Amino acid sequence: MRGTTEYKARILHISLSLVSLVLTTGGIFFILAHKIANGKSIIPQSIHSLFSLLTIFSFLLQAYTGARKLTASTATPPTRVFRYHGAHGMITFDLFTISLLTGILTFLPWFSLPCLLSLITLLSLYFIVAVLIHAEELNRDEEEYHDAEQGVELLMREEEGEGGSAGGRASRTIL
Repeated sequence: MRGTTEYKARILHISLSLVSLVLTTGGIFFILAHKIANGKSIIPQSIHSLFSLLTIFSFLLQAYTGARKLTASTATPPTRVFRYHGAHGMITFDLFTISLLTGILTFLPWFSLPCLLSLITLLSLYFIVAVLIHAEELNRDEEEYHDAEQGVELLMREEEGEGGSAGGRASRTIL
């Protein structure tokens, strides 16, 4: 793939989003077919189905804003719209995780090995993805902290060397 890292990441994001949209559509089809075949209501009647419905609506809204954002970014001149798209994606991911968690707790016996293993796997994957999503922010915060720490050390050295207004003693200045 040619292009910048940002371009490659954008193409990967779009590709995974499209695959996710196809799989979600297939999942909705199978859920509706199962409910109709068993004569069940399609109206949510459990916490799991309520969170699943919220997740589906959030995902569809996310897909719509993503498509609009892509259209706006490829227009001439490009415009920035839907700046909340990334934050909304994280909310959708959280809803998806809660939906899976409530599904596990609804359909598996609570104090069983399959339930325990499923919960450990789900929560581990959730935290791994959360760390990966926030890795850039964590690095930026760490770099800012070290820059501020170095700035404090430089100010202390300058004040120690001056001996003028500080009277030769170092005072801590927080940036």
